[in-house]
Amino acid sequence: MTETRLTGTLPNMTVEILHQAEPESGAERMTIHLVARPDFQAALPLVGGLAQMPAMLALWQAPFQAWAQAVQAVAAPWMGAMGAGLPPRPAENAHPTLRGSGK
Repeated sequence: MTETRLTGTLPNMTVEILHQAEPESGAERMTIHLVARPDFQAALPLVGGLAQMPAMLALWQAPFQAWAQAVQAVAAPWMGAMGAGLPPRPAENAHPTLRGSGK
């Protein structure tokens, strides 16, 4: 495996780009590591206009939330189609035996 590493140090952030080639599997991998000290809020001035973009800032701070929302948006048509074949749910105030409590 061959590896190329590029590291840049800024006042409040270290950026590392790592490129790896795996000839035996025919694959390449590139990762970007951002390390902010003491936190990303202190490093925001280094990334210019990002502070003026609240939506992008939310993605920066919550990547898993953004990923979950993207997956939900992509899966929504299939989830709706799956639910279309199910019987309707009973009302919350229905009698317990009507809700399928098994009594």
